[in-house]
Amino acid sequence: MALATIVPLPLIFIAWSFAFSNNKSEMKKYHTAMENMNNTIVEYVRGMSVIKIFNLTVQSFTRFQSTVYAFRDCCNDWTERSITPWAVFIALLGSPLLFILPVGVWLYLSGQLQLPVFILFLIVGVAYMKPIYQLVFVSGTLAQITEGISRIDAILERKSLPEPANPKFPENYSIEFQDVDFAYDKTQVIYDVNFKIDEGKIFALVGPSGSGKTTIANLTARLWDIEKGRILIGGINIKDIPLDYLMDKMALVFQDVFIFSDTVLENIRMGRENMTEKEVIAAAKAANIHDFIKNELPAGYDTLIGEAGVHLSGGEKQRISLARAILKDAPIVILDEATAFADPENEVKIQEAFSELLKNKTVLIIAHRLSTITDSDQIMVLDEGKIVEMGTHNKLLKNMQLYSEMWESHNSAKKWTFKSTKIEGDVI
Repeated sequence: MALATIVPLPLIFIAWSFAFSNNKSEMKKYHTAMENMNNTIVEYVRGMSVIKIFNLTVQSFTRFQSTVYAFRDCCNDWTERSITPWAVFIALLGSPLLFILPVGVWLYLSGQLQLPVFILFLIVGVAYMKPIYQLVFVSGTLAQITEGISRIDAILERKSLPEPANPKFPENYSIEFQDVDFAYDKTQVIYDVNFKIDEGKIFALVGPSGSGKTTIANLTARLWDIEKGRILIGGINIKDIPLDYLMDKMALVFQDVFIFSDTVLENIRMGRENMTEKEVIAAAKAANIHDFIKNELPAGYDTLIGEAGVHLSGGEKQRISLARAILKDAPIVILDEATAFADPENEVKIQEAFSELLKNKTVLIIAHRLSTITDSDQIMVLDEGKIVEMGTHNKLLKNMQLYSEMWESHNSAKKWTFKSTKIEGDVI
């Protein structure tokens, strides 16, 4: 009777193995298709106003629809490949009685099996399949968890920047690039860059979009490591400086400011939890954002801002970021288009905040608005990842070509205005 009860088990596990033979690869395809669909849905919803304004509703919906159909097709293909062995598996789960009944009846009629024992095996034959059925669903959940973990591990297991075996600490905060090359994957963006910023000096980077300015700023902060050359802080290779120490000595203000879903106080105090509220307010005043926080935000410094709270304008975000940098009081300051999204009123306030932030600091400024960097101690002009010109503002205007063209374009842009145009009697 026991043998008759377990006869379906080998058949069940064979059907199970066929049904889930490609489970790992299929799960990867499933998650990839679902990820693409979810990304497109979020983009479609968030970009709805732009889609409508440019009359791209049909095209955008078609792209959104295609990812939904791709996810549907992935699910359908997986189902079609596994439906037959899965159906056999489900049928076999209910089949033990087909083996137990004839054997049990034969043994009972021949007097070799008592009725209570026969009934026991009938009950066991139905009941012992339930844990196997539950095990199948556990294995499916486990496959999803395993795929999710593998995607997280792919991020967590990326090699971090190596810490120095024999750490060194700079005695001053000058910045120097020596024969630096850098490439994103296989696309080289920086070629043989050499320059030096003396401690306490203001150094400006200018050039056309895509010339490598932001890359140089990121390399200075060692957000990536270079393949060739050396970057020195106070004469010490940044690879020999502990990362925590290096980050502690730098304040970065990017053009795209990230605001956390937290209070204004905690956004300014980020990374400086030991700072008091009084010190945070002093930094906010220096950044010209204190009056706005106290008078315009509903709960002042306790107002929740970011994704889940009050949304700020570009200029207000940048002044929050400046307050962070002022509170950090690092000896090296990197400004990457720090007035890019500011309106004229906010730009004036940001420029006033700069005077507080840049006192006695080594400063690297990236700017498209050339009028903001005319007083820099040195200006370097980049083009296609190479240094093409270097000098003071007046020297570059007199002796160089690209900077002069950029300066002329900058002044022309300031004079540009809208003009009415007549078309067939209408004024536009």
